[in-house]
Amino acid sequence: MNTLRTRSSIYAITLLSFLLLFITACTNEKTLVGSMQGYTLENGSVFSITAAPTTWKLEGSDVVLNAFAYNNQIPGPLLKVKQGTTIFINFTNKIPMNTTIHWHGLRHKNKDDGVPGVTQDFVVSGQGYTYELQFPDSGLYWYHPHVREDIQQEKGLYGAILVESTEKNDAAQEEVLILDDVLIEGTDFSPFSEVTNFALMGRFGNILLINGKTDYTLSVNQCEPLRLYVNNVANVRPFNLSIETQNSQLLEQTLDLSNPILKILLSLLLLNATLLMLRFPNQEHTFS
Repeated sequence: MNTLRTRSSIYAITLLSFLLLFITACTNEKTLVGSMQGYTLENGSVFSITAAPTTWKLEGSDVVLNAFAYNNQIPGPLLKVKQGTTIFINFTNKIPMNTTIHWHGLRHKNKDDGVPGVTQDFVVSGQGYTYELQFPDSGLYWYHPHVREDIQQEKGLYGAILVESTEKNDAAQEEVLILDDVLIEGTDFSPFSEVTNFALMGRFGNILLINGKTDYTLSVNQCEPLRLYVNNVANVRPFNLSIETQNSQLLEQTLDLSNPILKILLSLLLLNATLLMLRFPNQEHTFS
C-alpha cells in the first residue's frame, strides 16, 4: 500500500512539473503581431502603451521576424484625438534595450518630448514613464523611439496620431497610410551594426510596406471624398507612391502637385506627413 502511494505521489509530482514547464514555455513565447488599430481618446484620457518583443509574419512570404511592437501592433496604435485636448500615456518598456517615445512634430511640454539626455532619462527595460501630450495643432503626427532608431524603429516601433481639427466640417472617409521598408536577409532582419552606418539613423530596406504589410489594400466608397494621411517612417528611403487611376479628382493637398494622374513623389523622409483628399468616380483603382 505504501509503495502504491509513493508511486502515485511521484506520478502526481511529475505531471505537475510537466504542466508548470508547459505553462512557462507558453508564457515566454512571443505572440504574433497584429495590425494597427485605432483608438479615440477624449480630453484627459489615460492610454497605456507597452513596447515588447513580438513575432512579425510578413504576408506572402516565409519571412518571420523577431520584432518589437507597441501593444503588439505594427504600426502601433493609431491615436485619434481632437485639437486642443490633452491626454496621458502610461508607457512601459519590455524590450531588452533602453528606449523612449519621441512624439514627432507635436508642440507640447519639452519634458515629455522623449529625447534621452535632453528632455528625459532613458526608460530602461522593465520600467515606465508617463507622458503628458497636448495637441494645439490638427493633422497627422507620429511617435517612435529616440534610442537606436536604426534598430528599434526598423523592428516595428512606430505609430501615428491623428488630430482632428476643430474646424472640420465634412464627412470624408479618412485613412492613414504609413510607409516603411525593412532590410531582410534570409528569413529575418539583416544583422544590425554596433553603430549606425547610414544617414538618418538607418539603412535602405529591400521589402516595402504600407501599414506594416506587403500586400496592403484599401476599399473606398465610390463618388465620396477620401482623405489620405500619408507618413513615411522609413529610416532613409523616400517613396514614389502612385494611385493608378485616370478618373480620380484631387480635392485637397499639402504638397504642390501638378501631375493630373496623381503620380506623387513623397520625399517626406522623417520630417513631414502629407495630406491628400481624393474622389473616385469609378470603382476600379489600385495603390502601389
